[in-house]
Amino acid sequence: MRTEQIAQLLAVYLLQTAYASSNEQTGMMFGAILDKMLESQNTLGGQAYQNNSKNSTEVFSDIKKIINDSPKDLDEAIKEVSRKYGVEEELIRAVIKQESGFNQNAVSKAGAIGLMQLMPSTAKSLGVNPYDALENLDGGTRYLRNLLNSFSGNKALALAAYNGGIGRMKRLGVDTVEEISKMPTETRNYVNKVLKNYEQYKKL
Repeated sequence: MRTEQIAQLLAVYLLQTAYASSNEQTGMMFGAILDKMLESQNTLGGQAYQNNSKNSTEVFSDIKKIINDSPKDLDEAIKEVSRKYGVEEELIRAVIKQESGFNQNAVSKAGAIGLMQLMPSTAKSLGVNPYDALENLDGGTRYLRNLLNSFSGNKALALAAYNGGIGRMKRLGVDTVEEISKMPTETRNYVNKVLKNYEQYKKL
């Protein structure tokens, strides 16, 4: 389905939604128009589409999914979560660069998912869908905020926990930046690389 076709369907759906509560008859009319438009298109997202088993809300969800699968304005999304959680944009970007290289479809061998490489268990605890780029970004930034809070705002310790796990840090007795040396080489390198990325973004 082309962009202009999606836009037309969205416009009709929004009109239907707007009138549904205040004018039932008009809402039903726009619903019927939407059904006819979908029937005439016959396909959604390149696959055969049968509307006889879906209501308009479900149809809108399908359309929204197509739109969500298109490239997003990640810059604006990062600014939004930065304001929401009080985490510097530069630090969020630095983590994303190291974790996924800004690839929202990245999946590691260990099973970490998306922009901020959330493990399924972490994503579940945060209540986010790790395969959704915006939810992944929101959840990852919230998790990073929690870690920063746990270490009194110390970036190096928070990053060590993000990569190596706060449980492991506790077991190894890692409470200071110097003690990060007790962590695995991967985590030590990760902290150094993210902090380097962070400093580079700060200069932009």
